[in-house]
Amino acid sequence: MNTSIYLDECGDLGWSLDKPYQKGGSSRYLTLAAVVVPTAKTHHISRVIRGLYKARNRKKSNELKSVDLSAHERSNFARELLEIRKKHSDIFFYAITVKKSGVNEQFRKHPNGLYNYMTKLMLLEKMGTYRVKFSCHSIF
Repeated sequence: MNTSIYLDECGDLGWSLDKPYQKGGSSRYLTLAAVVVPTAKTHHISRVIRGLYKARNRKKSNELKSVDLSAHERSNFARELLEIRKKHSDIFFYAITVKKSGVNEQFRKHPNGLYNYMTKLMLLEKMGTYRVKFSCHSIF
């Protein structure tokens, strides 16, 4: 069985925390989210995402950010993912968030290290349960 992992982030790896966010300042939090799904079932996840793009008449090449969604759209998205999880016990959703003001100096000097460390905390144990080759690619 092949398994796919879809990973995305919310926030940035910048450290300008003394300025307002998006006005010269960096995000205050960094969140990583992942879906671990048997490759044969990726269409369940793709369908939900395509639905968001279709409802907004938006091209796949124009990334849709969660801040662009209404509260109703975000709620529906979460509800649809919950339904997928209920029907498919082999599809998993993970998330991890860090408050960047509490991050140590080493990670600030090497922000990719923070990203990699968060990914490891979130996924390594789960990945270790598989004896398969993982592939990472776009949901589209």
